[in-house]
Parts: sequence; C-alpha cells; structure tokens
Amino acid sequence: MADLNKKTVAQLKALCKKQGLETGGRKADLVARLAAADDAADFTEADLKKKTVAQLKDLLDEKGLSTSGRKADLIARLLAGGGDDDDDGDDDKKGSGSNGKRRAARGGQATKKAKQAAAAAADDDADDDGDEESEEEEEEKEEAVVKRKAGSRCAVDKFCPMADRFHVYEDHEGVWDFTGNQTNIGQNNNKFYILQLLESDDKRTYHTWTRWGRVGVPGQNKIMPGTSLAACKASFMKKFKDKTRNDWYDRANFVKVPGKYDMVHIDYGADDEETAKHEEALKKKKKAQAKVKKVESKLAPSVQRLMQLIFDVKKMTQAVVEMKYDVKKMPLGKLRPEQIKAGYESLKTIEDLLKRNAGRRALADASSEFYTRIPHVFGMRVPPVIATTAMLQEKLQLLEALEDIKTAMRLIDQEGPDASEPEEDQHFRQLKCDLTPVEKGTDKFTLINDYLQNTHGSTHRQYTMEIVDAFEVDKDTGYKGGDNKMLLWHGSRISNWAGILSQGLRIAPPEAPVTGYMFGKGVYFADASSKSANYCFTNRSNNTGILLLCEVALGKQEERLSADSYLHQTLPKTKQSTWGKGRVAPDPKDTIVIDGDVKVPKGKLADTGVSNPHGYTLQYNEFIVYNTKQIRFRYLLRCKFNYKY
Repeated sequence: MADLNKKTVAQLKALCKKQGLETGGRKADLVARLAAADDAADFTEADLKKKTVAQLKDLLDEKGLSTSGRKADLIARLLAGGGDDDDDGDDDKKGSGSNGKRRAARGGQATKKAKQAAAAAADDDADDDGDEESEEEEEEKEEAVVKRKAGSRCAVDKFCPMADRFHVYEDHEGVWDFTGNQTNIGQNNNKFYILQLLESDDKRTYHTWTRWGRVGVPGQNKIMPGTSLAACKASFMKKFKDKTRNDWYDRANFVKVPGKYDMVHIDYGADDEETAKHEEALKKKKKAQAKVKKVESKLAPSVQRLMQLIFDVKKMTQAVVEMKYDVKKMPLGKLRPEQIKAGYESLKTIEDLLKRNAGRRALADASSEFYTRIPHVFGMRVPPVIATTAMLQEKLQLLEALEDIKTAMRLIDQEGPDASEPEEDQHFRQLKCDLTPVEKGTDKFTLINDYLQNTHGSTHRQYTMEIVDAFEVDKDTGYKGGDNKMLLWHGSRISNWAGILSQGLRIAPPEAPVTGYMFGKGVYFADASSKSANYCFTNRSNNTGILLLCEVALGKQEERLSADSYLHQTLPKTKQSTWGKGRVAPDPKDTIVIDGDVKVPKGKLADTGVSNPHGYTLQYNEFIVYNTKQIRFRYLLRCKFNYKY
C-alpha cells in the first residue's frame, strides 16, 4: 500500500492498465482500485495447502481477516476472499441482531486495506483537487435523481438503496443477476440468496449487491463497493462460485450441488433494445389514454367481463400464493420453462420414492430439492415433506397453473400500445378464438343449464351453481373429429383460463410423474358437472368459477374400474380413450343428440350398478383422451358458486 502511495498518477495508471483495470479518476481512486484488486487476488486451494499455518495467517492478517481456526478454516477463509461476511448458514435460525453486527464488522475488515490506501492517497492530492471535488459533489447531487437505465431487462433488488441511481449490469454474456434458492427440510432451511452486479447510470461506478435470508422475510444485505468493472466482475463470479460451486460463465450447464444454492432460472424477456421500445410504447399508450376519451369496446359486455376476469394478474397471484408459491422470489411470467421442467423432475423423483416405500429421510431430501427449484413460502415453519399422493398431486397442479399463467403473462406483455383499443379488446384478440354470448331463455342456454343442474352430484351439495354468462366458443384446436362424440365437462382454476383459451387443453409433459393421473397422462372430462366444478377450486370468498363444455370424440373406449396411471402408454391401439366407470351417471334415457351425432347426457344422476370387486369404485364417470385433436371447445360458462356452509 505504501509503495502505491509513492507512485505517480502516470505510474498508477500504467499498473491499472497492465492489470486490466480502469485508468480514470484521481490518485486516490487509482490506489484504491489497485489495492482492492490485490485483495481480490485468487488463490488455488492446492497452493494454499502447501503453505504453513503461519504463512496462511500472514496472508489473512495482510487482508485484515481473522487468523483464528484450524488450517482448513484459514484456507477456506482465504478462498472466500473475505466473502464470508454474508455466510448464510444460520440465517434460518438466527436473526439479524448481534450476529448481523459481527458479520458487518468482519465485512468492514475485508476492505480495510483499500480504505487505508484511498485515505492516504487522498491526503497526498487534497491540496490539488479542491475545485474538482466540489464539482464532483455537484454532479453526484444531480445523479441522485436519475432513474435506472431505460430498457434494463432486470430490476435492481427492491431493498437496494441505490436502485434510483444504478441498474443491473448487462453485457454480451447476459444479465449479471443471480437468485439462488436452497431448502433443507431436515435443518429447517428455506432460504434465498440474491447477487447483482450494479452499474451506475452514468456508467462510472460499479458495486456488488447481495441479500440473503429465509424466504418470506427481507433478510440481511451488503453493498460491496468496487474499484472497477473488472474487480466487481471478479467479486461477483467468486461469490457465485462460493454459493453454487458452479462457474458463472458456464451457468447454462448449471448443476445443483448438495448443500449449495440452486439457480432460479429467470426469463429476462426480450433483448435490451426490444424492451426499451416496449417500455416506451407503454408510456405513450398511458399518456394517450389519459388524454383521449375512453374508447368503447367492440366486445359484448359479458365478454368484456370475462376478459377482465381471466387476465386479472391479482387473481393469478392469489391462486399460486394459496399453493404457497413464492411470487416475490419468482415473479409470475419470469419463470422459465426449464425451471418448471426441473420442478416436474423433482416430483418424478418423489413419485419413485413413494412407489418404493422409501423412508422419510429420502422423501425429505427430494422434497427439499423440489422446494429449492420451485420457491415456496412457509414462514418459520418447517417445509412439509411431500409424502403422500395427494400432496404430490397438489404440487402437480401448481406447476400446471404456473405454465398457464406464464402463457397469460406473455400474452399481456405482447399487447400493443394502441390507445384506441380498450385493454379487454386487446386481451380478446390475443386469445385467437371467438366467444359468442348465449342469451338466457334460448334453447341452447336451457340445454346447457339443464345439463349443469341435473348432473350436480349428491356428494357436492355444499354449493349450488348458477350460470352468470354463457358463451359459444369457436377455437381452432386441430380437432379431427371421430366416432362416439359426447358433450363433456372440464373445470380449471380461473388463473388457468387465459392459457387454456389461447393454447388449448394440454397433456402433462413426459417429465411429469404419472401418480397424479388416475388413468394416465391425458385430458380428463366428466359427465357430472360438479365433478369438474371441483377443479375450479372456488370457495365462499372467491365464488366465481369457469367450466368448459367440449365435444370429445371418444371413439372406442377402454373401460376400467381401477386406476392405471400408465394407460397413456399401454392403451390398446384399437382404443381411442378410457372410460373410468362410476357408480352414478346421467340417466341414459334422457340423453339427447345435437348436431347430428353429439350425445348430451343431460339426465339426472342415477345409480349405474357398477361396483369394483377388487377395491375402490369411482363415484362418477371419468373420460380421458390422450390426443388433443379429439377435443373441440363448444361452450364456456362463467358460474357463481353459492356455498351453503
């Protein structure tokens, strides 16, 4: 440090250039930059193991770090490069009180050398730079009101106090932003780690920002000032390596390491230029809408209401929050397909363990992996072990909902800036389907309502349903038709319907477990309205649900009394669907035929006499097809669920 202070500005700049550091700034800046770069010098573990304990302590003392502990501790401390100030090992068990203060003190020691060097150099040139200093202070005051760079694809962490003057750095390698998640049920760990390389809006200053703690709370944080972009990159990459045991530049091939953080894959969307254009277009749209008279929608009022409902981001958020998903860690629409795929793979592992009657410890480890990949909020409670088929199915439903919500968010993001077109009309256009209101009192409405009311099961009497709005649907689903057509029910959460109407009903992907699907991976329908209505997951406070009536070409059916989760693989080639036979079904004598060959089983539910001599008997019929080209959307119902208790 003393040697650096003796050098001229020209010599310091030459050293900076040689080390690949920035050469701008005053003498104090150059000295601090070189000192910090020296602090950040990497050691290989092999080199450190060759040194004696005394030599290791000398290195630590030189860096202002603790010299206590065994040789292994000293080596680990040096490899961390002073980065253990945010060691989050006990974050789930300790608060941010005295422990946080001790960490802050250690963090202060790590930069002691650089601060001393900067102070000494500042004394050297204090007499020369008085005017320059005052000018820079004025510039900083002006910069304090500068917003983050337009077009940035990643927001600065909301707890960072510099968010108004800095943005997340991005280069040809991508966005320098990392969100990590780690769950360990055995240790009651459910924690996050955020790492960002921040660049000032004037592109002159760089810092590394970290925040860590238990999911659901702000946790602790630290700003690590950098002397250059290169130094901050080195700090960022080292921290990433420490927390994940993966290399930043090879993160495309990220591999989860036990005991380390998993990387949450974030979809940063369009490139910088496209994002900037999109943001500017949205600003123009809002300004234009504020100036012009509200434009009337071209849609029927009932269709407008439906668009408002299925594109309501708050309802989408509420749906997944009820399933414990962490929307703060992983905002809706930012979750990438590979993250959801990894979640399915974790559930597949749990399925295999359940089939083998594996012990609770193995299930706990697999559940921890799932929660690490798909962030959840459990407060201070221990994350529950996914140890039953019902719990597994619940998590499958979460992933399915996330897929549909991601589609809805993408549609919203794609909408144009035209202020002359109401938002509901833009939503509707994105769906690429026609919705024609079915008026009450018409024959069609009466038929649909009879089918709804007559087939409401006796085991679902906690609520009644009434149709608020009905629509005839015209959607290109690739329907090929076929024999044995029936009009059947399908229900789903409100949060899923923008995705369903835009992309059609989908079959679970190969990586998904089969346990949650009684008759294999397919699209499930019912001839009892309330059987499907239960999948709307309504309640007293959220009592609006959506049901779909589909024309399904069932063809020749495989009739089953017992579950077989692999039927999508083993269904005979001569069969086109599966019929899971229930003990009650619509009375066949009241079935009618519409459009020449589509059966509508609208009779009241009656006993079928079906009984499974080998075990559980289904209460209601289930119909499953394994090819979406056998499905045609016919009617969509917005229903009010009237709960009795």
